Amino acid sequence: MLGRLRFQKTKTDGPAFWRATMKIEKPEDTFLDLRSWGKGVLWVNGRCLGRYWNIGPSQTAYVPGPWLKRGKNEIIILDLLGPEKPVIAGLAQPILNELHPEKDFARSHRPIVTLTMDTAKPF
Repeated sequence: MLGRLRFQKTKTDGPAFWRATMKIEKPEDTFLDLRSWGKGVLWVNGRCLGRYWNIGPSQTAYVPGPWLKRGKNEIIILDLLGPEKPVIAGLAQPILNELHPEKDFARSHRPIVTLTMDTAKPF
């Protein structure tokens, strides 16, 4: 499925696939820093790593060392919201304690609803 994607440099404000490559000398367990990304799914070397969402509390994705190889490794990200900055980095330790409820897009797009009970009578 991912092999059929054709990437091009373009600006986007909505859902999009992103691709990055990283060169690794010694493959080992790592954590991908996803703090600047929105909400979506990511793949490493063709394997689905999982889903992520910037509201937290986890801001990293664990990549098992055996999934990485010496040399060039490919990361594909499907981000449904669009990143704040399209950057990704590997970290030695996870980020597991950052909650960002203000980034919950569902809350920011909900209409304000007021329930009035002026005419209601108990039975």
